[in-house]
Amino acid sequence: MQVGKNQPLSFNEYLFFLPLLTSLLYFVFLDSYDFSNLKKFMILFSLSLTVLIFNKREIINIKFEEILNSLNSKSYLFSFILLAETILAKSGTYGLIFFSNSFISQNIFDFKPQRIFLAVAFTFLFFNRNLNKLANLTLLINCALLITYSRIVFVMFFLALVVYFFFYKDLRKIVTIFGIVFFLTFSGLVDLFGLFLNNNLVDKDGKEFISIVCAEHLDDGVFIYPEELKNLYLSRNVDYGEYPTLPRYFTTSNILETLEISNVPKFLESGKDNICNNYDDYLFIQNINIESCEFDLDGLCKVNEKNPLLFSSQAQTAQLSGNLAFRFDLWNKVIDEVRKDNNNLFFGIGLNENLPELVDTERSYGNLWHAHSSIFSLLGFYGIIGLFLFLYIYSFIFFSRNKFNFDFLILFFCISILLITDAVLETPDLSIIFAFFAGLINKN
Repeated sequence: MQVGKNQPLSFNEYLFFLPLLTSLLYFVFLDSYDFSNLKKFMILFSLSLTVLIFNKREIINIKFEEILNSLNSKSYLFSFILLAETILAKSGTYGLIFFSNSFISQNIFDFKPQRIFLAVAFTFLFFNRNLNKLANLTLLINCALLITYSRIVFVMFFLALVVYFFFYKDLRKIVTIFGIVFFLTFSGLVDLFGLFLNNNLVDKDGKEFISIVCAEHLDDGVFIYPEELKNLYLSRNVDYGEYPTLPRYFTTSNILETLEISNVPKFLESGKDNICNNYDDYLFIQNINIESCEFDLDGLCKVNEKNPLLFSSQAQTAQLSGNLAFRFDLWNKVIDEVRKDNNNLFFGIGLNENLPELVDTERSYGNLWHAHSSIFSLLGFYGIIGLFLFLYIYSFIFFSRNKFNFDFLILFFCISILLITDAVLETPDLSIIFAFFAGLINKN
């Protein structure tokens, strides 16, 4: 911000300091200054970053265009790299791939499907004119995989199509995109590809891990120690909570089941197959995770079926339903705690403990420290003051008298959906991305 010797600050520049001053006030009342408390200020810092980007959008846009122009000749690589990310990682902690050496761990690829989709949408919007047909097809294949993998990506994809058509009125492009993704999804090609990955992208340690997961969730006479299973999850950096993370897969049946469509054709379920294929090969009675089982002369636990269907155990349905119920329950508890007294209502519940533990002392939330929603995290940590600050800053930017940059606005709408249902402002990567999209939705 360029301020002359006698030049007063503009309103926009005052607005930049407002979240920082709010942070300072809350900082003074912290009981301790360890990282677990300080990281909660990322929410307010992201608001100031948004204002800074908005105020400097003319310079940033010029630099951004220069960067785009310098990368134009290499832009096709992005589409292939993103597809490789989706295939190899299968979107982070839900992946079936486990590289088990000290350098590459499962979470080296910890890009969840929402992040990959945002990168795909960004590549399409800003490099579309320079991408060849193969690169564009690669992006659409990625979209088809991601929407069958994650329900929130399914919503973000269709929102992006609707908003794109509303802004650009390009019906031909929208029909082409939808038609290709629809064909890839409902022809069974996604499921065939998912089945191929299930068969080929798991190493030995990964198969050992999945064999224990299958034994835990299938009625096969093999009993697993709950505490050892939890330690196994934690050692592989995989989420473990009330609903332990199960392998996810690329299959169109995920979409159909979400839409409560029954009688799904078998070829649209094949992406779920072979998750537990020959899982008993790794179920040795000496395994510290196994409590008891009937075993053969080789010490292998006997199971009823060599290649059972994990999803038939209803474990996946329980996990997905549990995720929704978990979020709604946590959000209601945040609201109830905030409403208890005026101090909580206006200033928040506090920053000295993890938010879930503050609103529900009878339940273990592991390492979760936010509300699984930036809106409710703001309300819980900072009360009405924080929520008002957020709404005011983004309303100011959104309704300023400038023409919209439609490409950034499309991305902003997509990440705003994620902001409601997950942690965006709380995380360094997504909070910076959100600030970047929001700060540049208006042209100079």
